[in-house]
Amino acid sequence: PHSYLLVPRLLTPRDPLFSYPALKRGLVRRRNDEERVKQILSSAELMEARKNRDQVQMKTILEEMNTVVYGEGVTPQIREDFLMQHG
Repeated sequence: PHSYLLVPRLLTPRDPLFSYPALKRGLVRRRNDEERVKQILSSAELMEARKNRDQVQMKTILEEMNTVVYGEGVTPQIREDFLMQHG
């Protein structure tokens, strides 16, 4: 539908490329995930766990962070293995 546009071109925030609903949903989800990560990193629970060197609580917080960053059930190792295999 946008075949009249030059390729490659300099992308701007008003480029038609950014009008696709799936892309907009993805951008909103990304922004929400980034906010959630900021909340986790600045949480009182994390500060308390660091202060007390509470490894159990730190592990729980790390798992919560991994869920936000990688998705439900995906660990950093699973993600790395996928990237090694598929690039």
